[in-house]
Amino acid sequence: MSRKNDHRRTFDTITGGHYGGGGGRMFCISVVGLSGTEKEKGCLGVGKSCLCNRFIRPQADEYNRDHISILSQPDFSGPIVNNEHWLYWGETRKCTDEGFELTFSVVEQTEFVDDACFQPFRSGKTMEPYHKRCAALRLNSAEKLMYICKNQLGIEKEYEQHYLPDGKFNVDGFICVFDVSQIQGRSIERQIELTALILNSLLKTKKPVVLATTKNDEYSERYVREAEKLVNRREFKGLIPLVETSAHDNINIDMAFWACVQRDWTKGKTKILSYHEAFQRQQDRLEIVNDAYLTLIKSNITDYRSHWNNTYSNLSQSQDFINYCDLFGQESAQQTFKRHVKKLNDEYVCRKIDMYLRRLPKLFSEMLPDLESFGHDRSWPAVQQILHQHPLFDSNFVLNESLSWQEMDDTSETRIPFDLLQTPEAEKAYLDHLATLLAEDHLRSLRYQFSELLRETSVVPGQPLREIRDQLKGRECVESLPESELKLIYDEYQKILQQDARDQLNELFLERASLFLQFSSGKTLTQEDLAAISHELSKDDRWLTLDLIPQDRQLALIRHLGFLQWPIKEHCSAGQTCVDLNIEAYHASLAKRNTRNPLWNHDLEKIQIKFIVLGLSAYSDNLATVVKAMCPSLEQENPRVHYEMETLPSNESLGMFPIRPFANPLQSEAYLCVYSSRTSLEYLLKTLEHSLLADLQYGSLHPNGLPLVLLLACTPDTSAKERSFLRQEGENRAQCLQCAFFDVTSNEPHARFKSDELLRALIFLSESLIRRAEMYGGPNNLLAANNPIPEGALNPEIRILISLMCGDPLSPARFLESLILMDSLANLNFYPVSDHSFVTDIGLLLSMDDENENDNLPQQHEISSCYVEFVVTSYHSSYTIKEELFHGNILVYWSKRQASFANMSALASITASLMPIHILALVENELRPSKLSHQLVANGKELADQLQAHFRISTLGSEMGKCISSFLNYCLQNKHIIEKNLQIATASTNVIGIENQFDPQSTDECFIGNNSNDSDIVVIKQIKDIHPMIF
Repeated sequence: MSRKNDHRRTFDTITGGHYGGGGGRMFCISVVGLSGTEKEKGCLGVGKSCLCNRFIRPQADEYNRDHISILSQPDFSGPIVNNEHWLYWGETRKCTDEGFELTFSVVEQTEFVDDACFQPFRSGKTMEPYHKRCAALRLNSAEKLMYICKNQLGIEKEYEQHYLPDGKFNVDGFICVFDVSQIQGRSIERQIELTALILNSLLKTKKPVVLATTKNDEYSERYVREAEKLVNRREFKGLIPLVETSAHDNINIDMAFWACVQRDWTKGKTKILSYHEAFQRQQDRLEIVNDAYLTLIKSNITDYRSHWNNTYSNLSQSQDFINYCDLFGQESAQQTFKRHVKKLNDEYVCRKIDMYLRRLPKLFSEMLPDLESFGHDRSWPAVQQILHQHPLFDSNFVLNESLSWQEMDDTSETRIPFDLLQTPEAEKAYLDHLATLLAEDHLRSLRYQFSELLRETSVVPGQPLREIRDQLKGRECVESLPESELKLIYDEYQKILQQDARDQLNELFLERASLFLQFSSGKTLTQEDLAAISHELSKDDRWLTLDLIPQDRQLALIRHLGFLQWPIKEHCSAGQTCVDLNIEAYHASLAKRNTRNPLWNHDLEKIQIKFIVLGLSAYSDNLATVVKAMCPSLEQENPRVHYEMETLPSNESLGMFPIRPFANPLQSEAYLCVYSSRTSLEYLLKTLEHSLLADLQYGSLHPNGLPLVLLLACTPDTSAKERSFLRQEGENRAQCLQCAFFDVTSNEPHARFKSDELLRALIFLSESLIRRAEMYGGPNNLLAANNPIPEGALNPEIRILISLMCGDPLSPARFLESLILMDSLANLNFYPVSDHSFVTDIGLLLSMDDENENDNLPQQHEISSCYVEFVVTSYHSSYTIKEELFHGNILVYWSKRQASFANMSALASITASLMPIHILALVENELRPSKLSHQLVANGKELADQLQAHFRISTLGSEMGKCISSFLNYCLQNKHIIEKNLQIATASTNVIGIENQFDPQSTDECFIGNNSNDSDIVVIKQIKDIHPMIF
């Protein structure tokens, strides 16, 4: 039944009798029902005590499910039972819908059983049957105490004490209880029979009677129907209202008592709700009260560290809290509070773990960047050990053995608790990272396979991908990679292919120097000229390679023709390896050197370091490109150092390139020895072994280790096992060579080298060379710049033009140093004059040549000074200065490059009629020289014979001064003739008609085989070993 103004709270229990005025009338209700031993009622009672308890004390905390039925004799004789078979439950006030207050006093008629004999207690007077005794209208029991709960028995003084007023109770109405749940040991027939007897006795009293079915929360359909049949019997029909109740759920309890005091209930003024209707109303009420309490909790409790005692004190005055405690109880309120606090704690933990888990992928990327970081065991426990031993562990993780990560509450600590890794979420993050690495590795492998497939496929520069689709069908890498990846890789490959084709085309232009020579004198080009050149070049495959992109080919041709007419060093196709650029940079570095160490400038603290890459061509070229790109950033990091870059040619045959970074302790070369397989490692080791054996003959090994590093750069398809072997082998070899080892293998898909590790290798070499320069700085000065220039150097005897080919392996600086780096010429000095000119005293060099020619003369003679100006320039610049006064031209070419020979031949055909020329063929120290090298050396000698020129062969890194001493002697002896010829040539309008005026006999003495000097004989023997076909 609804209450007016939702006034649902019950009144406190009182002990008075009748109320006057606003107190209202008192109704005394007797609750009766099946009672007795277990034989009569079964194992449980019918619910009389629960009904009374819920009505008198409806609050959840005051409701008890278990009540007394079997007592001891002292409890039966106590003040609560008082030797009677009925209980006094006390009084309560209720308010009607119209606002009237009514007072109810309730007793329960029962039958107590002795726990000694399990039979009903018998008082002094004869006991009537229960169905008659329960209908008594006047009850008397002096000093009978109100019953609260069974725990009250024996300790009555510890509970609230209210006595039956005047020891008398006059019944105004009856509520008969009928249990509709199935109880073991009680038959429905027996319950109906006894209940009918009770109802008959009650109706005889002429007092209102209500049949209240109890335990409807556990009802049986049959029992409900039997109860309805009972009240609809002819003798009861219309006299006894039926109310469906549940004391446990507090359903229709008040309705049963209201029905008992509502005398006009048959007139329909008071509607009795069915159990289901009342249950729905109660559920709605509970839901409203529960939602209000949850809202109260959420708005007031936001800290998961809150405690119940403080919360109870803060909420005790809230009506929402009071209502909830009435309906659900304080224990439920506390449990709801605990659930809310636990939820707050769980949310806090979730936020923490979410924060940690968001950081884990980044930490895994930093600490486990590639599959090699895991080792062989990739299980999660093994990886945790790897993380624990990682150098970055302390900066990223915190280890707290006394507290778990959930209990840690230090908001200032940003590191991840290490025990968090024990959670499934952390393991999942690791597995995701591992899956990503495996996927990237697989994708990288597919990319590499596709790149290799393109190299194996016949692809033409400028050819679209669609045209080679049929050749690529059925390959796993093609089918697995997305179209965007295929296009990206193919475009990158096309860039490389086209650039290589353009480089090859530029090399073709250089090789056809004689074809272009006629257009280098400022002649206006016509379309017919371009057509004729194109027709001639079209006979070469390198020209045809660019058929699909003819615009690039035509542009390259026009650029080359423009460069020939205006040979500006910035437009040289060799780029940074242009001779003019390098010689100017070398001149600038000489101008700043003024100390005893050629590598060191104490005023500017400037150091010259040249990185030289050694390895098989595939990786050495790529490494040189990457290192060259890193050099500017290295110079910004350390302004004291100036870096250069050079790549040594390689050969996979037994022919080895003679590196000798140890012959001169003051040199600035640092070697980067790169390998990617067992074959390339073997090549490096043989090369280094060859160099070390050569240095042992000179006794020049450096005690602090070699200025080189071993670099491992595996290909993407290299297995982990093979990579481990190569790394271990490299570390062992580096230890034997007393050098450093670095693994620069990249894990990125588009990078071949790990940039940070490569940078460490470069810095290591730089610091090693700086220490080496400081240690070996001595009084000998090979290249003096600011020293006082001798008077003779201001007026050199002769000027010699040295022509070098751009892009050849020998740099201008290295060539000049090789002219004077001889054991007996330690005090020889260079003096820079202009951007391309250097003056030096060759007196000692010439005296050595004289001594070789007159080795049978025992007398000693004084060495006189003789200063020569060397003008070093590129071939493309040599054409523009051919009319200047030079007493000789040294033309250097690389015997393994056709373009180098072609440009030398073209220039030699011009300058041979103006001055003496010396052709110097540079060869690689190989045991098995290539066919091209043989051919170009033979062609050089043949050209020298035709032009009556001097010709010598020299290996890279050898003492080249001995190779040109005879030529310098010849130029000095014929100085005046040369100057006269130049004057005639300048005045003549037909230079080609002038014959060479030089002494052929003197010239012949400079040819190989005509010179009897001991030093030449040694050189000839060396060259015979290397190039036997020449002789």
